[in-house]
Order: sequence, then structure tokens, then C-alpha cells
Amino acid sequence: MSSAANEVIRAFVATFSADDGHVVLRQRGGSPGYVHVVPSGFDPTQRNDRHLAVELANGTVSVTKELQPNVNAHDRPDVSISDHELGWSVGTNSGRFKWSLSYDEIVNKRGGIKAFAQEIARHYRALTPSKG
Repeated sequence: MSSAANEVIRAFVATFSADDGHVVLRQRGGSPGYVHVVPSGFDPTQRNDRHLAVELANGTVSVTKELQPNVNAHDRPDVSISDHELGWSVGTNSGRFKWSLSYDEIVNKRGGIKAFAQEIARHYRALTPSKG
């Protein structure tokens, strides 16, 4: 895991834990893979409750259509993660996570990692958990 990914994941865990009591992390996608970040009140085993992922290779944050309008993320590129800072292709590799923000963009244009994690948390909590 990159230091950028570690920093982003720690910010999400601190933010969600402070407000909701716990957060679930689900590592997926092999190596380097990604981590789903799922706050309290949402079921990490339910596909429709997972809206946030962090790429372990570089700290890129990817979101689903439910969060995208609120965070104004970019379309993911149709190239390999090794060729672009926003991660895996928009094809079958990204599934519902078709929008992303790079680590550098979060740090330099979104008020820093802590502020960004708080922004995401606010919008995530506004979503309705699935019924299973």
C-alpha cells in the first residue's frame, strides 16, 4: 500500500469513527487492489451500500453515482492504473466506481485530506442504506 493510500484511508477511518462509532474496510481486487470504506449504518456485504473506494497503489478515491454529484469527481480513464493517476479503466475493472479524484487533487485542490474525508462523510451519511 502506498503512503498516499494509507493517509487517505486513515482520514476516512478517523472521520467515520468519530461520528458513527465504526467503519468497515474491505480490501478487494488483488494486488495492488483497493479498499471499500463503509461507515456505520451501511452493510459492507451489500453492493448497493458501498460507494467509496481507495486505490492502494496511489491513494486515488473513487465513488459511485450516488456520491459523484456532491464531490464533483472525474470520469475514470480507460487506461491501466500504471498509465494514469486516476486508476483502473472504466470498463469491467471499476464497476460502479466510475468517478475518481487523485491524491494530489485532494491534497492541493480540495482543502486537504481531512477536509475531503469530512465532505465525503457528510454526503455518504445522507444516503439511504439498502434493505439487503
